[in-house]
Amino acid sequence: MKKNIIHNSLTQFSCIEIFRLEELRTGEFDYYQRFDFHLLLWNTETDGNITFNIDFNDFETAGSQAVVIYPYQNIKIDLTDKKGYLFLIHNDVFFGINQKIGSDYLNGFFINQLVSLSGKNAITMRTLVDLLLEEYNSGNRTLMMESYMFSILFHVSTLFDDSPAVREYLDYPVFGKLMSLIETHFITEKGA
Repeated sequence: MKKNIIHNSLTQFSCIEIFRLEELRTGEFDYYQRFDFHLLLWNTETDGNITFNIDFNDFETAGSQAVVIYPYQNIKIDLTDKKGYLFLIHNDVFFGINQKIGSDYLNGFFINQLVSLSGKNAITMRTLVDLLLEEYNSGNRTLMMESYMFSILFHVSTLFDDSPAVREYLDYPVFGKLMSLIETHFITEKGA
């Protein structure tokens, strides 16, 4: 099977790559693919139709929403009439950022949950993405790119954490709950 532009993007010289959804080639994501890095998909404008599929689960987006996609998940994205961004993030960069943030969302405990961005939050996200794009297209300095990506991921994870329905999420995996509890209490609680 032919490798697409996304598979060949992250190299030892680039830790973050950015693609506008509307500029990706038609057919780029028409079939299931797996990547060995993290992705952040931000749909800025969608029509409410099924927009993407992760691990054979359909996701329908409306308005402006973001989602983290983890390495080796099977993904397929409908790019028809969609606007937004796809960020490719080297795993070392992603883990380094999350080590500082310490987010259950970024850890994958709430895997593939959509984060809505509206009003002021969407404006903040747009500003951060514009700064990242400016650096990406001009200097492409690693430290600046990582700093902007830190801010973007912090913004998304904070919005998720502040969502009132987060802890009431019914399909929150038991494994995720267990890992979260272990991470929180592993120093004080040694017993099984």
